[in-house]
Amino acid sequence: MRTLSILIVLLVAGCSGSSEPPAASTPAPSAAAPAPVDVSAVVAPAQAALMPGTSAGVRLQSACSSKLLDVAGASTANGARLLLWEDNGGANQRFVLRTQPDGQVALIAAHSDKALDATGRGVSDGTPLQQWDFAAQSNQLWRVIDNGDGTRTFIGSASGKALDVQGAGTRDGTPVQLWTPNGTCA
Repeated sequence: MRTLSILIVLLVAGCSGSSEPPAASTPAPSAAAPAPVDVSAVVAPAQAALMPGTSAGVRLQSACSSKLLDVAGASTANGARLLLWEDNGGANQRFVLRTQPDGQVALIAAHSDKALDATGRGVSDGTPLQQWDFAAQSNQLWRVIDNGDGTRTFIGSASGKALDVQGAGTRDGTPVQLWTPNGTCA
């Protein structure tokens, strides 16, 4: 498994699907975690009050492919899975970074106003990610780590695990999950 290093792409304007997930691979050795980054420079003030369905937000792109973080099928339901998908311009590929008083961030899907959430409050490697009503729970909060190369890694508050692409996949429909940070991109 490889940690999902994210290139944050700010949007100025404004269908997903699935495929077979790739086979699992052996995780790389763990790397020391860098310090959190202040996301206020990446998130425009107007985005803090984003309403669902608008064209604002950020796209979260895998640093090792052109694929974006995507809510499967543009679903607005609780439990919809997060996966990688080619840029389709949809609001289900835009996220608002809501900074909490303690500096952690909630990733809120622009199309549904639901938070990126570790399924079942999971903290284990391989826990799938989904969207769910925001409740400021620790499984919905993330530390943003600056990797020093223009990318960032999101570390779950409850788990200490990173957003990760299953099997280091780059195909449309590859699931996104929690995994021990390992200093690689995917």
